[in-house]
Amino acid sequence: MTPTYPVELETHWLQVAQAETRATTIRDVLHRLRPDIVRLADRFTTARPPEAAAAAGAPAAPYLRDTRSCAAYSLFFAPQTYARLSLILAELPPFPETAQPLRVLDLGAGTGAASWALLDHLGPRPVALSVRDHSRPALRCLHDLFSELRRVRWPGATLRTNPDPLADFAANTEKFDVVLIHYVLNELPPESRRSLLSRAARALAPGGRLILCEPLVHDAGDYMRGLRAHALEDLHLH
Repeated sequence: MTPTYPVELETHWLQVAQAETRATTIRDVLHRLRPDIVRLADRFTTARPPEAAAAAGAPAAPYLRDTRSCAAYSLFFAPQTYARLSLILAELPPFPETAQPLRVLDLGAGTGAASWALLDHLGPRPVALSVRDHSRPALRCLHDLFSELRRVRWPGATLRTNPDPLADFAANTEKFDVVLIHYVLNELPPESRRSLLSRAARALAPGGRLILCEPLVHDAGDYMRGLRAHALEDLHLH
Protein backbone atom coordinates (compact mmCIF):
# COMPACT_ATOMS: atom_id res chain seq x y z
CA MET A 1 0.00 0.00 0.00
CA THR A 2 1.44 3.39 -1.02
CA PRO A 3 1.69 5.79 1.94
CA THR A 4 -0.42 8.93 1.71
CA TYR A 5 1.27 12.19 2.61
CA PRO A 6 -0.91 13.88 5.27
CA VAL A 7 -2.82 16.89 4.00
CA GLU A 8 -2.11 18.72 7.27
CA LEU A 9 1.63 18.61 6.57
CA GLU A 10 1.27 19.81 3.00
CA THR A 11 -1.11 22.58 4.04
CA HIS A 12 1.32 23.76 6.70
CA TRP A 13 4.22 24.04 4.26
CA LEU A 14 2.07 25.75 1.64
CA GLN A 15 1.12 28.36 4.22
CA VAL A 16 4.77 28.90 5.16
CA ALA A 17 5.70 29.19 1.49
CA GLN A 18 2.84 31.59 0.84
CA ALA A 19 4.06 33.85 3.63
CA GLU A 20 7.64 33.70 2.35
CA THR A 21 6.78 34.39 -1.30
CA ARG A 22 3.85 36.75 -0.61
CA ALA A 23 1.92 34.95 -3.33
CA THR A 24 -1.86 34.79 -3.33
CA THR A 25 -2.46 31.43 -5.03
CA ILE A 26 -0.85 28.01 -4.78
CA ARG A 27 0.14 28.27 -8.44
CA ASP A 28 1.99 31.51 -7.75
CA VAL A 29 3.60 30.05 -4.63
CA LEU A 30 5.06 27.13 -6.58
CA HIS A 31 6.09 29.37 -9.48
CA ARG A 32 8.01 31.70 -7.18
CA LEU A 33 9.63 28.81 -5.31
CA ARG A 34 10.71 27.06 -8.50
CA PRO A 35 14.25 28.56 -8.51
CA ASP A 36 14.74 27.48 -4.89
CA ILE A 37 13.52 23.95 -5.66
CA VAL A 38 15.78 23.74 -8.72
CA ARG A 39 18.76 24.86 -6.63
CA LEU A 40 18.05 22.20 -4.04
CA ALA A 41 17.45 19.45 -6.60
CA ASP A 42 20.72 20.36 -8.34
CA ARG A 43 22.49 20.38 -4.98
CA PHE A 44 21.67 16.70 -4.52
CA THR A 45 22.40 15.66 -8.13
CA THR A 46 24.33 17.60 -10.78
CA ALA A 47 25.79 20.17 -8.37
CA ARG A 48 26.53 17.66 -5.63
CA PRO A 49 29.87 18.38 -3.89
CA PRO A 50 32.48 15.93 -5.19
CA GLU A 51 33.59 13.03 -3.02
CA ALA A 52 37.13 14.42 -3.12
CA ALA A 53 35.99 17.61 -1.41
CA ALA A 54 34.25 15.63 1.31
CA ALA A 55 37.33 13.47 1.76
CA ALA A 56 39.39 16.62 2.23
CA GLY A 57 36.98 17.79 4.90
CA ALA A 58 35.62 20.70 2.88
CA PRO A 59 32.37 21.85 4.51
CA ALA A 60 29.28 21.64 2.32
CA ALA A 61 27.44 24.88 1.70
CA PRO A 62 24.30 25.04 3.87
CA TYR A 63 21.15 24.55 1.86
CA LEU A 64 18.50 24.96 4.60
CA ARG A 65 19.73 28.50 5.16
CA ASP A 66 16.44 30.29 5.80
CA THR A 67 12.69 29.75 6.11
CA ARG A 68 12.16 30.07 2.36
CA SER A 69 14.68 27.30 1.66
CA CYS A 70 13.02 25.13 4.31
CA ALA A 71 9.61 25.65 2.69
CA ALA A 72 10.93 24.81 -0.79
CA TYR A 73 12.74 21.76 0.54
CA SER A 74 9.71 20.53 2.46
CA LEU A 75 7.23 20.99 -0.37
CA PHE A 76 9.40 19.07 -2.83
CA PHE A 77 11.34 16.52 -0.75
CA ALA A 78 9.29 15.96 2.42
CA PRO A 79 6.56 13.84 0.74
CA GLN A 80 9.29 11.58 -0.68
CA THR A 81 10.97 11.28 2.72
CA TYR A 82 7.67 10.56 4.46
CA ALA A 83 6.70 7.86 1.96
CA ARG A 84 10.14 6.27 1.93
CA LEU A 85 10.36 5.94 5.69
CA SER A 86 6.73 4.84 6.00
CA LEU A 87 7.44 1.90 3.68
CA ILE A 88 10.52 0.95 5.72
CA LEU A 89 8.62 1.16 9.01
CA ALA A 90 5.81 -1.01 7.63
CA GLU A 91 8.33 -3.86 7.15
CA LEU A 92 9.58 -3.78 10.74
CA PRO A 93 8.19 -5.84 13.62
CA PRO A 94 6.17 -3.81 16.13
CA PHE A 95 8.22 -1.58 18.38
CA PRO A 96 8.59 -3.12 21.86
CA GLU A 97 6.51 -1.70 24.67
CA THR A 98 8.35 0.53 27.13
CA ALA A 99 7.36 1.64 30.63
CA GLN A 100 8.11 5.27 29.75
CA PRO A 101 7.48 7.15 26.47
CA LEU A 102 9.46 5.71 23.58
CA ARG A 103 12.70 7.70 23.38
CA VAL A 104 13.45 8.66 19.77
CA LEU A 105 16.50 10.53 18.46
CA ASP A 106 16.52 11.91 14.88
CA LEU A 107 20.08 12.81 13.87
CA GLY A 108 20.19 15.32 11.01
CA ALA A 109 16.44 15.85 11.20
CA GLY A 110 16.20 18.79 8.79
CA THR A 111 12.62 20.02 8.73
CA GLY A 112 11.33 16.80 10.30
CA ALA A 113 9.67 14.71 7.57
CA ALA A 114 11.24 11.45 8.77
CA SER A 115 10.23 12.20 12.36
CA TRP A 116 6.63 12.87 11.32
CA ALA A 117 6.50 9.55 9.46
CA LEU A 118 7.76 7.74 12.57
CA LEU A 119 5.31 9.53 14.88
CA ASP A 120 2.41 8.73 12.55
CA HIS A 121 3.54 5.10 12.39
CA LEU A 122 3.56 4.87 16.19
CA GLY A 123 0.05 6.30 16.46
CA PRO A 124 -1.14 7.43 19.92
CA ARG A 125 1.80 5.89 21.72
CA PRO A 126 3.68 8.36 24.00
CA VAL A 127 6.97 9.44 22.40
CA ALA A 128 9.79 11.65 23.64
CA LEU A 129 11.25 12.97 20.39
CA SER A 130 14.71 14.57 20.31
CA VAL A 131 15.95 16.07 17.04
CA ARG A 132 19.38 17.36 16.11
CA ASP A 133 20.46 19.42 13.10
CA HIS A 134 23.03 22.14 12.45
CA SER A 135 20.45 24.32 10.65
CA ARG A 136 18.69 26.61 13.11
CA PRO A 137 16.13 27.74 10.49
CA ALA A 138 15.23 24.08 9.86
CA LEU A 139 14.77 23.39 13.57
CA ARG A 140 12.64 26.52 13.99
CA CYS A 141 10.41 25.35 11.15
CA LEU A 142 10.28 21.85 12.62
CA HIS A 143 9.33 23.22 16.05
CA ASP A 144 6.63 25.47 14.57
CA LEU A 145 5.05 22.58 12.65
CA PHE A 146 5.09 20.32 15.72
CA SER A 147 3.52 23.04 17.87
CA GLU A 148 0.77 23.62 15.31
CA LEU A 149 -0.13 19.97 14.68
CA ARG A 150 0.76 18.23 17.94
CA ARG A 151 -2.70 18.41 19.51
CA VAL A 152 -4.36 16.89 16.44
CA ARG A 153 -1.75 14.40 15.22
CA TRP A 154 0.66 13.57 18.07
CA PRO A 155 -0.93 14.45 21.42
CA GLY A 156 1.24 11.94 23.27
CA ALA A 157 4.54 13.30 21.92
CA THR A 158 7.02 15.79 23.32
CA LEU A 159 9.78 17.54 21.36
CA ARG A 160 13.31 18.66 22.17
CA THR A 161 15.54 20.34 19.58
CA ASN A 162 19.33 20.64 19.51
CA PRO A 163 21.03 22.92 16.93
CA ASP A 164 24.57 21.59 17.42
CA PRO A 165 26.52 19.97 14.54
CA LEU A 166 26.45 16.19 14.31
CA ALA A 167 30.21 16.24 14.79
CA ASP A 168 29.55 17.35 18.38
CA PHE A 169 27.08 14.54 19.08
CA ALA A 170 28.38 12.26 21.81
CA ALA A 171 26.80 9.08 23.11
CA ASN A 172 26.70 10.01 26.78
CA THR A 173 24.58 8.54 29.55
CA GLU A 174 21.30 9.36 27.75
CA LYS A 175 19.95 6.36 25.84
CA PHE A 176 17.30 6.07 23.15
CA ASP A 177 14.95 3.30 22.09
CA VAL A 178 15.11 4.44 18.45
CA VAL A 179 17.86 6.35 16.65
CA LEU A 180 16.95 7.55 13.16
CA ILE A 181 19.51 8.59 10.53
CA HIS A 182 17.84 9.47 7.24
CA TYR A 183 19.86 10.70 4.22
CA VAL A 184 22.65 12.07 6.40
CA LEU A 185 25.76 9.89 6.10
CA ASN A 186 26.13 10.49 2.36
CA GLU A 187 26.66 14.20 3.06
CA LEU A 188 29.46 13.64 5.58
CA PRO A 189 33.19 13.26 4.90
CA PRO A 190 34.03 9.55 4.58
CA GLU A 191 35.93 9.40 7.89
CA SER A 192 32.96 10.95 9.71
CA ARG A 193 30.40 8.37 8.56
CA ARG A 194 31.73 5.46 10.58
CA SER A 195 32.24 7.71 13.59
CA LEU A 196 28.62 8.93 13.59
CA LEU A 197 27.30 5.40 13.06
CA SER A 198 29.37 4.18 16.02
CA ARG A 199 28.17 6.99 18.28
CA ALA A 200 24.57 6.39 17.24
CA ALA A 201 24.89 2.71 18.10
CA ARG A 202 26.33 3.54 21.52
CA ALA A 203 23.32 5.81 22.17
CA LEU A 204 20.91 2.88 21.84
CA ALA A 205 19.21 1.50 24.92
CA PRO A 206 19.24 -2.31 25.28
CA GLY A 207 17.01 -3.72 22.57
CA GLY A 208 16.92 -0.35 20.81
CA ARG A 209 16.69 0.13 17.05
CA LEU A 210 18.93 2.08 14.72
CA ILE A 211 17.05 2.96 11.51
CA LEU A 212 19.42 3.96 8.73
CA CYS A 213 18.27 5.07 5.28
CA GLU A 214 20.67 6.40 2.63
CA PRO A 215 20.61 7.03 -1.13
CA LEU A 216 22.77 4.86 -3.35
CA VAL A 217 24.74 7.63 -5.05
CA HIS A 218 26.48 5.93 -7.97
CA ASP A 219 30.25 6.25 -7.40
CA ALA A 220 29.81 6.98 -3.70
CA GLY A 221 27.37 4.13 -3.12
CA ASP A 222 29.98 1.54 -2.12
CA TYR A 223 30.49 3.26 1.23
CA MET A 224 27.29 1.59 2.48
CA ARG A 225 28.84 -1.85 2.14
CA GLY A 226 31.69 -0.84 4.41
CA LEU A 227 29.32 0.70 6.92
CA ARG A 228 27.16 -2.42 6.90
CA ALA A 229 30.18 -4.58 7.69
CA HIS A 230 31.21 -2.16 10.45
CA ALA A 231 27.70 -2.27 11.94
CA LEU A 232 27.53 -6.06 11.94
CA GLU A 233 31.08 -7.00 12.85
CA ASP A 234 32.30 -4.16 15.06
CA LEU A 235 29.14 -2.68 16.55
CA HIS A 236 27.35 -6.05 16.89
CA LEU A 237 24.14 -4.76 15.37
CA HIS A 238 21.87 -7.02 13.36
